[in-house]
Amino acid sequence: MEKQKLNVLVISDSHGNINFLHDIVEKAQEIAEISQIWHLGDEYEDMDYIDFDGIVKRVPGTRHPDYYSGALDKFLSFPFAENEISLVHSPYDVPKKLAGAKRLFFYGHLHKPDVFKSGNGILISPGHIKYSFDRGYEATFLIVEFCQNIIVKQYAYSGEFKAQAIIENREKSYELSEVSGNPIGWEKAKRF
Repeated sequence: MEKQKLNVLVISDSHGNINFLHDIVEKAQEIAEISQIWHLGDEYEDMDYIDFDGIVKRVPGTRHPDYYSGALDKFLSFPFAENEISLVHSPYDVPKKLAGAKRLFFYGHLHKPDVFKSGNGILISPGHIKYSFDRGYEATFLIVEFCQNIIVKQYAYSGEFKAQAIIENREKSYELSEVSGNPIGWEKAKRF
């Protein structure tokens, strides 16, 4: 029996740019049937201004007043489509006991899009949607398709498809099996 395909929009670092965020949610819904949105912080409150009928998961960023106080969970883990998922704003906040674990880690903070293997897991950054360009990188978002394999599809702010990475969920680890297209960032993925 074939697994049902689930599509998730993954974004980070909107920094109050509600117009970009709104445009990206609209574009993503034109590209695929989006079941969830995962916002990786700075400013995760931006999602309060977006109309979306599906599930929204989010973690705070370093600019949130309660990020360092411990009042908010800055690390969120949950099962999704037979995968272990972790959302965090800063990759430096991944608990040491989970570093290298078999899971998919989605992070933001650096504004740099990337996807790479670490231990038995994969670390994935959608980049930023702060401005058209920031810190040397074009604004990007991800649509992650969960089916037999996990397909991470990168899009520029314009909605133009840039690249995809195929991740295989093996018994003891995730493997980055293929990267194609012309990705923005993803330097580590290019070396696998």
